[in-house]
Amino acid sequence: MGWFSTLSGGSFGLWIGGPTDVLGVSPDDSDATIKKTSHSRVKDFHPDRLESKGLPEEMMRFAENRMKEFSFAYERITRARNF
Repeated sequence: MGWFSTLSGGSFGLWIGGPTDVLGVSPDDSDATIKKTSHSRVKDFHPDRLESKGLPEEMMRFAENRMKEFSFAYERITRARNF
């Protein structure tokens, strides 16, 4: 079952699925693809970037929480894969 089965046993809060679902990647994707996707997601939801667009406070909180979910998901994947 490999590294993906390691991830499946954890608690992911309100996530539906596992960390790969949160990032929108496949368990079969390469480490480089997962890293690139993770960094792209975090960049898209980074509060500093969105603040400059003048978004309302509730959207900023949503973006900050979403960015944390992406970071946590990436961390879980990298630990399970040892990369």
